[in-house]
Amino acid sequence: MRRNVLTILLCAVFLPIVMPALAAQQGPDSSSGSSSESSSRSNPNPNPNPAPDEKSSKDKKEKNKKRQAAPQVAVVDTDAPLPPDPPEKDIQVAKYYIHKGDPDAAIPRLQEAIQENPKLARPRLMLAEVYEKKGDAPDAVKCYKEYLQIFPTAPDAKKIETKIEKLSEQ
Repeated sequence: MRRNVLTILLCAVFLPIVMPALAAQQGPDSSSGSSSESSSRSNPNPNPNPAPDEKSSKDKKEKNKKRQAAPQVAVVDTDAPLPPDPPEKDIQVAKYYIHKGDPDAAIPRLQEAIQENPKLARPRLMLAEVYEKKGDAPDAVKCYKEYLQIFPTAPDAKKIETKIEKLSEQ
């Protein structure tokens, strides 16, 4: 998923740079060529190559300078490991999966959040609730106990202790 986001971002940066260069290589449109032919027919001047006026040559020079000054695209090594997501992102993704009704997909994200920042209590509480909903009492009790160890002054500490007692009886 991270590589897909990276690919989209690279395309968003790369395409605006490449498209004008491709258009310049293809040359003028066929419709603009026919209008210049019709204007040359009505022109009484027999010279087929009229002298360019000053303004159009300046415009062309400015356009050429802008093309040459196009920003360079950074090459990204796709084999390099990506930095880990912050724990908050893992928690948000886990919330999405829980809301969607897929607790099995939420468990690895919560475990990742705990691994990235072991001092966070919230992912442990969420993980305990997921295990409890799945009927996995031993893992739920373990996560509830870890939650209370990390956050002993939790406002819901008494409620969690009663849950631990209830789940331990099962």
